[in-house]
Amino acid sequence: MDTFGYLYNNIFFPPAPYQNAIASNNDGARNHQFRLFIWLDTSTTYFLVVTTFNPNVIGPFSINVIGLASITFSPINASASNNDGAGNHQFRVYIWLDTATTYYLVVTTNKPIVTGQFTVIVTGLGSLTLSPMNASGKSQIRFRILL
Repeated sequence: MDTFGYLYNNIFFPPAPYQNAIASNNDGARNHQFRLFIWLDTSTTYFLVVTTFNPNVIGPFSINVIGLASITFSPINASASNNDGAGNHQFRVYIWLDTATTYYLVVTTNKPIVTGQFTVIVTGLGSLTLSPMNASGKSQIRFRILL
């Protein structure tokens, strides 16, 4: 598996993946594995984002850390993802949300430099607040909530 690693300082903001990135690497180690060399500050929270170089590749992986002090990893995974679940090249995600958790819905296109309007439809038993966040500031976002 060809891995790619990013390290973020204090926050990982999915709509702006290069914001707060302090290190990234693709093939710094053997066998297409990433390697990051960086000194960490004990008073800072870091986010390590591990992905694969090619899409739709999954499998187990290990993280090895060497240093003078201990590190605690708290895994945070994508809750759900979908490519064409609604047909006609539209995604559909079914997920139960926890009211005490903040979620980010990251919407992108299958190909680069594709823009246009889209609608997010949310259905459920309770209320939900959606706040549009757009790193580029170029698209309009409309929401429709059905409860």
